[in-house]
Amino acid sequence: MARFIGKFQDFEKYIGPRLRNIVQTSISRKYKAIIGKCEHCNSTAEILDAAHIHGRERKTIIRNLYEKNVKDGLLDIDIKEFEQSFIEEHMPYENNFKILCKKCHYEYDKVKTGEITIDESISKESDVPDISTVANDSLLPIELYPPDIDEFKELLIQYKSAIIQTFYLNGTTDKKLWNAKNISESSNILGNLRSRKEFRRENRTGNIQKVIVEVNY
Repeated sequence: MARFIGKFQDFEKYIGPRLRNIVQTSISRKYKAIIGKCEHCNSTAEILDAAHIHGRERKTIIRNLYEKNVKDGLLDIDIKEFEQSFIEEHMPYENNFKILCKKCHYEYDKVKTGEITIDESISKESDVPDISTVANDSLLPIELYPPDIDEFKELLIQYKSAIIQTFYLNGTTDKKLWNAKNISESSNILGNLRSRKEFRRENRTGNIQKVIVEVNY
């Protein structure tokens, strides 16, 4: 049986991606099929996300399990046993996930853990400020999917590409493939995007409403 012996940083680096895939392909997929709609706005959008409840994020669960098994600063554990414990920690689903559409997921992840609940933190559509009022601002509005920037970077490094969708004030959109093979752990994701020729302040004409960037996986 395969074992891991080492510190948390190395465990997360080498085992973390596999645990993330377990969440995406097994655990959360089942729960999304059961719920079938956004639990906040009731949207039945084609693409739904399984958002970890604040305080029960994947990395938090990994850290908690690690600390339960660490001895003298090192973890020495059978990897399959750890994976099984990780899966069990996600049960029951309703205590660990909220099924949300992408808009509600983005809003939910902007809330600081433990401060307010989802119903307080996600504005209804009528309460959302018109983003066109800030479209001419010097800071280009960019939304990432997944919204957590560390998870976004982790997935981008793994899959090496993303879809950049630009929304314009006249109602049109365009999509481009971002070849991100040179992105590394030290890369500034938002800085990299805003430095693209078409998004630089001097090249924008003020007609961009927002930009959505989603890892291509």
